[in-house]
Amino acid sequence: MEINRKMMALMPEFIRKNFGEENFQLWLKKIPKTAADLYSYGKFESEWYDSDDYFVKPSLKMCEMFYDGDISGCREYSKYDTKKWFSGLTGLFVRIMPISFLADKFLIPNLHSHYRIVDVKTIKHDKGHWVYSILGLDGTQGAAAEHFAGVIEVLLELKKKKDIKVCVETSRKKHKLYTIYEVIYKD
Repeated sequence: MEINRKMMALMPEFIRKNFGEENFQLWLKKIPKTAADLYSYGKFESEWYDSDDYFVKPSLKMCEMFYDGDISGCREYSKYDTKKWFSGLTGLFVRIMPISFLADKFLIPNLHSHYRIVDVKTIKHDKGHWVYSILGLDGTQGAAAEHFAGVIEVLLELKKKKDIKVCVETSRKKHKLYTIYEVIYKD
């Protein structure tokens, strides 16, 4: 799977801000050299990168070093990243768009702009309860799944929703890995 450079661009800033320059430099030494070179110089020349070396391994190393191995660190980075991306006019657009448009017409294309994914389906879309199924997050060891969960949380926060819960589960059917997102919120 490939991942868009937008997903990675703010990771150095996030680590520096939350864990300091010294820990950022230590993190660089523990991730693949190609990723370390990219993150240390911040020159993302390609649009798409291999997710394993450039996102999954660095994200999991961040979780190992700063979150006691808890994969939810990927969700925290995602929330930071998403808040930055949606701080301007796009954030205003999200705030005023109808929730049904956000769920069906905005969220899924946004996901496709960040990951080259096999298939995304809306299983359920009721007021206060959404369910999505994604085929194609194999090999990301939960990093991509948690990242997308963080995006959903921030978008719902922008819509002033309360008691937001985004549950992520994986299941295997006919040798294919599906990631299921159950999203619950209140107005």
